[in-house]
Amino acid sequence: MSDMYSAMSDQELDAVIAEIHQSRPNTGYRMMKSFLHARGLLVQITRVRDSLKRVDPIGNEVRAMANQTQYSVPAPNAMWHIDGNHKLIRIERLWRDVYIQVLDPFHVVFRNLESEGMLNPDDENHLFALHWTFLPQLQKQLAFFMDAWNHHSLRTAGSQSPYQLWASFRNLEDPDEVEADCGIDWDGPYGFDDLGDQREQVEVPQVELQ
Repeated sequence: MSDMYSAMSDQELDAVIAEIHQSRPNTGYRMMKSFLHARGLLVQITRVRDSLKRVDPIGNEVRAMANQTQYSVPAPNAMWHIDGNHKLIRIERLWRDVYIQVLDPFHVVFRNLESEGMLNPDDENHLFALHWTFLPQLQKQLAFFMDAWNHHSLRTAGSQSPYQLWASFRNLEDPDEVEADCGIDWDGPYGFDDLGDQREQVEVPQVELQ
């Protein structure tokens, strides 16, 4: 098993983690291990944890304190705490991680451009330029996060990754037959292919770039 892990030195590992950490400063050691995996680097969790302590000692202490929930109550049973693990909570956590790990840096850049008067969200030319410039990079970052997320271990699922869970359960409730109109909303709006001769009547507004 040890032959599968990367043989890179601690200095090399610190350099890679520092690069990832620069754009994702809130990343913990479990997610950092997944980001390394997305780059084709399989590193022991203990080495990742030690590297993060060297690269970001203050942030590491802050994250450790944030994960320790302490309560002070006057007497036994004065308060009950339910540590839920419901699907809705998992989805909320996923969206939180997507925003923190991917979307927040873009949001900061866009807000700064707007505050400096360089971006007018009501100007179609500005929006076109914004999409043209940032959309490829946003898609790249989302794909990188998706790959890392799919392979990160879930503490509440026996340290299995979402991909491992999917591979384990994908055939358990797989229906033998699916109705031909499954997923079709017959009362919904027409699609472009359903317009027939009316397709030529659809007008697409022209945008002139300056």
